[in-house]
Amino acid sequence: MYYRLREPYCFRGWKLLPYAIRCEFGEKMFEKPYFFDKETFLLLLCCNGTENIELENFSKKINKIFQELLNNSILESFKYSTEPLKPYQRYHIFNSRFLESVHWAITGKCNYKCRHCIVSAPCYTEPEISFIVGPGAFMPRPKVDSAVVHMVRRAAPPVPVKDEKMLFDLIRASFNQRRKTLANGLSHGFRCKGRTLTRGEVAEA
Repeated sequence: MYYRLREPYCFRGWKLLPYAIRCEFGEKMFEKPYFFDKETFLLLLCCNGTENIELENFSKKINKIFQELLNNSILESFKYSTEPLKPYQRYHIFNSRFLESVHWAITGKCNYKCRHCIVSAPCYTEPEISFIVGPGAFMPRPKVDSAVVHMVRRAAPPVPVKDEKMLFDLIRASFNQRRKTLANGLSHGFRCKGRTLTRGEVAEA
Protein backbone atom coordinates (compact mmCIF):
# COMPACT_ATOMS: atom_id res chain seq x y z
CA MET A 1 0.00 0.00 0.00
CA TYR A 2 1.18 3.54 -0.77
CA TYR A 3 0.59 6.45 1.59
CA ARG A 4 0.94 10.17 1.11
CA LEU A 5 0.71 13.16 3.41
CA ARG A 6 -2.36 15.17 2.50
CA GLU A 7 -2.13 18.85 1.71
CA PRO A 8 -1.75 21.24 3.49
CA TYR A 9 0.15 19.06 6.01
CA CYS A 10 3.94 18.98 5.97
CA PHE A 11 6.89 17.37 7.76
CA ARG A 12 8.59 19.78 10.16
CA GLY A 13 11.01 19.79 13.07
CA TRP A 14 12.59 22.08 15.64
CA LYS A 15 15.83 21.81 17.60
CA LEU A 16 14.27 20.18 20.66
CA LEU A 17 11.26 18.63 18.88
CA PRO A 18 12.63 17.39 15.56
CA TYR A 19 9.86 15.00 14.46
CA ALA A 20 6.49 16.55 13.69
CA ILE A 21 3.65 16.94 11.20
CA ARG A 22 1.91 20.30 11.06
CA CYS A 23 -0.72 22.03 8.97
CA GLU A 24 0.98 24.71 6.87
CA PHE A 25 -2.07 26.81 6.00
CA GLY A 26 -5.86 26.85 6.18
CA GLU A 27 -8.25 26.71 9.11
CA LYS A 28 -6.13 24.19 11.05
CA MET A 29 -2.80 26.01 10.68
CA PHE A 30 -2.96 27.34 14.26
CA GLU A 31 -3.42 23.91 15.80
CA LYS A 32 -0.50 22.34 17.63
CA PRO A 33 1.64 19.99 15.47
CA TYR A 34 1.59 16.22 15.85
CA PHE A 35 4.85 15.05 17.44
CA PHE A 36 6.37 11.56 17.04
CA ASP A 37 9.31 9.46 18.17
CA LYS A 38 12.19 9.03 15.74
CA GLU A 39 11.33 5.48 14.64
CA THR A 40 7.72 6.36 13.79
CA PHE A 41 8.68 9.59 12.07
CA LEU A 42 11.26 7.94 9.82
CA LEU A 43 8.54 5.59 8.59
CA LEU A 44 6.10 8.48 8.13
CA LEU A 45 8.66 10.20 5.90
CA CYS A 46 8.08 7.31 3.50
CA CYS A 47 4.48 8.48 3.12
CA ASN A 48 5.44 10.38 0.00
CA GLY A 49 3.21 8.61 -2.52
CA THR A 50 6.07 6.73 -4.16
CA GLU A 51 7.20 4.15 -1.56
CA ASN A 52 5.35 0.94 -0.78
CA ILE A 53 4.71 0.43 2.97
CA GLU A 54 3.57 -2.95 4.26
CA LEU A 55 2.11 -2.10 7.66
CA GLU A 56 1.67 -5.76 8.60
CA ASN A 57 5.44 -5.86 9.10
CA PHE A 58 5.29 -3.20 11.82
CA SER A 59 4.09 -3.06 15.42
CA LYS A 60 0.52 -2.52 16.62
CA LYS A 61 1.59 0.92 17.83
CA ILE A 62 2.69 1.95 14.31
CA ASN A 63 -0.50 0.56 12.78
CA LYS A 64 -2.61 2.48 15.32
CA ILE A 65 -0.80 5.75 14.52
CA PHE A 66 -1.30 5.26 10.78
CA GLN A 67 -4.98 4.50 11.29
CA GLU A 68 -5.45 7.64 13.38
CA LEU A 69 -3.72 9.78 10.75
CA LEU A 70 -5.90 8.24 8.04
CA ASN A 71 -9.05 8.81 10.10
CA ASN A 72 -8.08 12.45 10.70
CA SER A 73 -7.47 13.00 6.95
CA ILE A 74 -3.77 13.69 7.48
CA LEU A 75 -2.68 10.67 5.42
CA GLU A 76 -4.29 9.17 2.33
CA SER A 77 -3.73 5.68 0.93
CA PHE A 78 -3.37 4.34 -2.62
CA LYS A 79 -3.04 0.89 -4.18
CA TYR A 80 -0.43 2.14 -6.60
CA SER A 81 2.31 4.72 -6.69
CA THR A 82 0.97 8.26 -7.09
CA GLU A 83 2.14 11.87 -7.28
CA PRO A 84 4.97 12.76 -4.85
CA LEU A 85 4.76 15.37 -2.11
CA LYS A 86 4.79 19.05 -2.98
CA PRO A 87 8.12 20.79 -2.18
CA TYR A 88 6.72 22.64 0.84
CA GLN A 89 5.53 19.32 2.36
CA ARG A 90 9.01 17.82 2.51
CA TYR A 91 10.84 17.60 5.79
CA HIS A 92 12.41 20.81 7.03
CA ILE A 93 13.98 21.31 10.45
CA PHE A 94 14.29 24.78 11.95
CA ASN A 95 17.42 25.72 13.88
CA SER A 96 15.40 26.93 16.84
CA ARG A 97 13.24 25.71 19.68
CA PHE A 98 9.61 24.92 19.05
CA LEU A 99 7.66 28.20 18.78
CA GLU A 100 5.98 27.88 22.19
CA SER A 101 9.43 27.85 23.83
CA VAL A 102 11.03 30.73 21.95
CA HIS A 103 12.86 33.20 24.19
CA TRP A 104 12.64 36.76 22.85
CA ALA A 105 16.06 38.20 23.71
CA ILE A 106 16.86 41.92 23.60
CA THR A 107 20.03 42.63 21.64
CA GLY A 108 22.27 45.67 22.04
CA LYS A 109 20.79 48.64 23.89
CA CYS A 110 17.13 48.32 24.85
CA ASN A 111 14.89 51.06 23.41
CA TYR A 112 11.89 49.85 25.45
CA LYS A 113 9.95 49.13 22.25
CA CYS A 114 10.13 45.37 22.65
CA ARG A 115 6.40 45.26 23.31
CA HIS A 116 5.86 45.58 19.55
CA CYS A 117 7.75 42.33 18.92
CA ILE A 118 6.35 40.45 21.89
CA VAL A 119 2.70 41.41 21.46
CA SER A 120 1.90 42.76 18.00
CA ALA A 121 3.73 40.04 16.05
CA PRO A 122 1.93 36.99 17.54
CA CYS A 123 -1.40 38.85 17.47
CA TYR A 124 -1.40 39.61 13.75
CA THR A 125 1.05 37.03 12.41
CA GLU A 126 2.36 33.54 13.11
CA PRO A 127 6.06 34.19 13.81
CA GLU A 128 8.72 31.54 13.52
CA ILE A 129 12.49 31.85 13.88
CA SER A 130 14.06 30.99 10.51
CA PHE A 131 17.70 31.03 11.60
CA ILE A 132 20.04 32.46 14.23
CA VAL A 133 22.40 35.35 13.44
CA GLY A 134 25.59 35.37 15.50
CA PRO A 135 27.13 38.43 17.18
CA GLY A 136 29.86 38.61 14.49
CA ALA A 137 27.31 39.86 11.93
CA PHE A 138 26.96 43.21 13.72
CA MET A 139 29.09 46.24 14.48
CA PRO A 140 29.41 46.92 17.33
CA ARG A 141 29.30 43.28 18.32
CA PRO A 142 26.41 42.52 20.75
CA LYS A 143 26.73 40.07 23.62
CA VAL A 144 23.83 37.87 22.50
CA ASP A 145 22.60 36.07 19.38
CA SER A 146 19.92 37.61 17.15
CA ALA A 147 17.48 35.92 14.78
CA VAL A 148 15.65 36.35 11.49
CA VAL A 149 11.94 35.87 12.10
CA HIS A 150 9.55 34.70 9.36
CA MET A 151 5.99 35.94 9.88
CA VAL A 152 2.86 34.65 8.14
CA ARG A 153 -0.12 36.99 8.44
CA ARG A 154 -3.02 35.49 10.41
CA ALA A 155 -6.53 35.57 8.96
CA ALA A 156 -7.73 36.66 12.42
CA PRO A 157 -6.16 37.12 15.89
CA PRO A 158 -5.83 33.81 17.78
CA VAL A 159 -8.00 35.12 20.63
CA PRO A 160 -11.05 37.36 20.01
CA VAL A 161 -10.78 40.78 21.70
CA LYS A 162 -13.76 43.08 22.26
CA ASP A 163 -11.72 46.30 22.60
CA GLU A 164 -8.41 45.99 20.73
CA LYS A 165 -7.40 49.61 21.45
CA MET A 166 -7.79 49.09 25.20
CA LEU A 167 -5.77 45.88 25.02
CA PHE A 168 -2.81 47.60 23.36
CA ASP A 169 -3.12 50.65 25.61
CA LEU A 170 -2.88 48.30 28.57
CA ILE A 171 0.16 46.53 27.15
CA ARG A 172 1.84 49.80 26.17
CA ALA A 173 1.39 51.21 29.66
CA SER A 174 2.70 47.99 31.22
CA PHE A 175 5.99 48.29 29.32
CA ASN A 176 6.48 52.08 29.35
CA GLN A 177 8.28 52.36 32.71
CA ARG A 178 11.81 51.11 33.30
CA ARG A 179 10.66 49.04 36.28
CA LYS A 180 8.29 46.80 34.34
CA THR A 181 5.74 45.95 37.02
CA LEU A 182 2.00 46.24 36.40
CA ALA A 183 1.51 48.53 39.39
CA ASN A 184 4.26 50.88 38.22
CA GLY A 185 3.25 50.89 34.55
CA LEU A 186 -0.52 51.12 34.84
CA SER A 187 -0.44 53.91 37.42
CA HIS A 188 1.68 56.10 35.09
CA GLY A 189 0.02 55.79 31.72
CA PHE A 190 -3.09 53.64 31.50
CA ARG A 191 -6.37 55.53 31.26
CA CYS A 192 -9.59 53.76 32.21
CA LYS A 193 -12.95 55.46 31.70
CA GLY A 194 -11.24 58.73 30.85
CA ARG A 195 -8.82 58.98 33.77
CA THR A 196 -5.47 57.62 34.91
CA LEU A 197 -5.64 54.96 37.60
CA THR A 198 -3.92 55.59 40.92
CA ARG A 199 -1.36 53.16 42.28
CA GLY A 200 -3.83 52.19 45.00
CA GLU A 201 -6.57 51.38 42.48
CA VAL A 202 -4.14 49.25 40.44
CA ALA A 203 -3.04 47.38 43.57
CA GLU A 204 -6.66 46.82 44.59
CA ALA A 205 -7.58 45.49 41.15
